[in-house]
Amino acid sequence: MSDGKRVQRLNIWHETNLPPNVEYEVECPTGELTLWNIYRMQHPDGSMTEDEWTGNAGMIIVEQKNGYRRYGCSDSFDTFSPANLEFEVEWDNFSVNGKSSGGAK
Repeated sequence: MSDGKRVQRLNIWHETNLPPNVEYEVECPTGELTLWNIYRMQHPDGSMTEDEWTGNAGMIIVEQKNGYRRYGCSDSFDTFSPANLEFEVEWDNFSVNGKSSGGAK
């Protein structure tokens, strides 16, 4: 993290009040980086939860090449639509860089 702190899990949110591009240095001792779509759900009782893999939520790889992947994510509402949120991940031997675009609910 920018303050030197290390974390095991990092949630990156796509919201209008946050920067659209982020860059983090990560260490993957096993050579694997796990990514998934996480989102906030407003419930009828007014409570808010952070959910993943509910309803029609899911992800697909839209484009893939050496050191680069672009993902499409469905937001779990209505029918599956990987156009709800798209993001890119680029990596080399030293870092992962991410950019997002699209409208997450």
